[in-house]
Amino acid sequence: MPTTLLTDVAEQKINLAAGSGSAVVITHIAVGDGGGATYDPSNDQSALQNEVARVAVYQSELLAPNSWRVRAEFGVDTAAAYVREIGFFDQDGDLISVWAGADVVPRQTGAIAYLIDHVLNFSRVAEGLVIVKPDAEGTEYLSPDSLLKSQEARRGEGATWAAKGGFLYREAAEGAEDAHVTTAGGVGLYVVPINGVINAAACGALGDGETDDAGALQAAIAATEAQRAILQVTAGAGAYRYGAELKVTKPISFLGSGRRNTIFEPMDGYSGWFMSITETSFVGSGNQSDELNIGNDNAGVTLADFSVRSSRTGVVQHGFRCVGRNDRMQWRSVYVEQLQGTHFHFGYNNGVDSDGDDNPSFIRECDFYNVESRGGGDADSKAPAVVIDSWGIGDATNLCNFYSMRVVYARHVGMDIRHNGSRVRDGGTPIAMNAIRRLHFYSLLLHATTDAAYATSEPTVRITGWVNLLTFSGLMMNSFAADQTAVEVNARTMSIYDGTTYTDRLIAPDGLSFDCDVSAGDGKTFVFNGVGAVDLKMREVAAIGTDLTVGAAVTGPIVVAAPQDTTMDIATEAANKVFCYNNKLAGLNMVTTGLTVGVYEDSPRILSGSGSPVGAVSAPAGSLYMRKDQAPGEKDSDQLWAKYAGSESNGWFPLQLAAYFNDASYPSALTPGASYVVDDLRRIGAATSDGEAIQAAMWRDTPPTSATDDGQPSEMASDGAYLYLCVAANTWVRAGLSTWT
Repeated sequence: MPTTLLTDVAEQKINLAAGSGSAVVITHIAVGDGGGATYDPSNDQSALQNEVARVAVYQSELLAPNSWRVRAEFGVDTAAAYVREIGFFDQDGDLISVWAGADVVPRQTGAIAYLIDHVLNFSRVAEGLVIVKPDAEGTEYLSPDSLLKSQEARRGEGATWAAKGGFLYREAAEGAEDAHVTTAGGVGLYVVPINGVINAAACGALGDGETDDAGALQAAIAATEAQRAILQVTAGAGAYRYGAELKVTKPISFLGSGRRNTIFEPMDGYSGWFMSITETSFVGSGNQSDELNIGNDNAGVTLADFSVRSSRTGVVQHGFRCVGRNDRMQWRSVYVEQLQGTHFHFGYNNGVDSDGDDNPSFIRECDFYNVESRGGGDADSKAPAVVIDSWGIGDATNLCNFYSMRVVYARHVGMDIRHNGSRVRDGGTPIAMNAIRRLHFYSLLLHATTDAAYATSEPTVRITGWVNLLTFSGLMMNSFAADQTAVEVNARTMSIYDGTTYTDRLIAPDGLSFDCDVSAGDGKTFVFNGVGAVDLKMREVAAIGTDLTVGAAVTGPIVVAAPQDTTMDIATEAANKVFCYNNKLAGLNMVTTGLTVGVYEDSPRILSGSGSPVGAVSAPAGSLYMRKDQAPGEKDSDQLWAKYAGSESNGWFPLQLAAYFNDASYPSALTPGASYVVDDLRRIGAATSDGEAIQAAMWRDTPPTSATDDGQPSEMASDGAYLYLCVAANTWVRAGLSTWT
């Protein structure tokens, strides 16, 4: 059987070490092919018969006095050979022990990693004269994983540790609490950034699709934050699994190797968030002073080039939450798929202060590029796929840009933009909050699910409450279902406390702008239940469903440019809040409270209302006012007023308008000053100041030719000899005429 024996050189060194306090230290292991044949080792050997490769011992363990378990790894890049001999070398490079034998069964190196796990027994040597450990400064472990699993003892504070692939560490002081990682042997180490970059593998992240890497990833985040470095998570053999939330509190860069290469996946059964970013803001940085002061500037988290994915298993799992105040973030190519919950929550609540009021929570001055939520949201827990939120006293979510964002196949609300500020207790200040405002979306894609099994009636976008100045440029909407709304806008009640009383206010979104198209959709495209000013341009509309629905509570104005085939459902109360023009025809179809003709203060206006403008409506000279006073079913005419002088509410006078009827059932009460024509009776009339109808007889130029000629009552004619009078339909009488005397 194979034999392990000490060489003559080893015995000499052991004798010299005896009584000197030193020891023979084995640091490296070599393998050889025996020159192509097996052999029995001898004590006088000083080298292997034919050494192929030599590596450092990466792990050693004292099993008993003078009995050591040693481990080494020869990587796949090792030269191919059949191992027939193993040598154990000390820190001077001398062969201390050799393993070989005539009956050795060779194993091959090179194709796969070659592992040595061997027990060395020095029972005939005094205890402590032979020890096994890596060379203090020269050892390079095969991988960070093997280094972190090492039982190697301390080398000394500041000593260098290394692993293949360019991984470097500095040994921490014994008992240091800020060490980034700790080996299995209890040695604390600081990860050394390489060109300012820390690879997550340095902290033990494997990315093998099975191991829970959350602890290693969190250690990598902490090491990166402590050294203001860049964290790189390279592609693994599988996904990086996580069973706990990753927490970022400093402005680091967290970079993957591409959305299809660096993938994070929750552990089976894990319910929670993938990552939180908390209080990375520039609040208190004093960046408007003459002198540069960035001591309090904690803003600027960067995320890029990775994805978070899962399969829906009935367990609620969320993606990213930005807790508290987070400024100047930049995200690029971040993709979340099928997590059964909220994929992105911007402005997540950060608790309350000592008075019980919400702490401020918002995002500000951030840019997001190519960020996507696919298959997000959860109907049972009412979790939207994406939430843009704001809480508390102070500033609110604002000044953010979203480029080519996609919200696809949401199982609940796709994107929920809402202001959660509810009450303020700040002395006598009525409102110490701000609106969510100045958010810009460029080429946002909203694509509802096309699978009936996963369909939802919730909107692809919902905007609620104190939300102002949102711009959607090139908004693309696809495939919303028959009972679904693409974009829904609502007002929300906020309770404001001014130090004495609470006041409820209904606050509606205002200043919204949409430039959009719909490639397919069966439901309602835009539903405005409560909103202020809106600029809506629809380049293409759905073939089915209602394109624009406006509720009674809007304050407007809503200005709409839409194709010719646009369908609308506008509440009567909101009819004068909507201005719509057709972008395929050179014409206007509008319902509005007024139109100013010109650009100057004294430009005339065209107005409408239900009462008289005299003493009530101010307008420049030249203005027109249409009085609309008829109720449904009445036939009285409207009345037009003109402004001939003055600039306030005086100077109005009515113009006569004619009503037209086709039968005898003309009205008995008309708008004062109105005239009318009853066509069938060939009769004209007018209304007195009390609305009483008076009539005038019609004079015919052509007299009747018989007593039954065509005619209507009160018509008259004359031929110089007779005066003709129609006394009933088609019934005439006449009287002879004589000379005036």
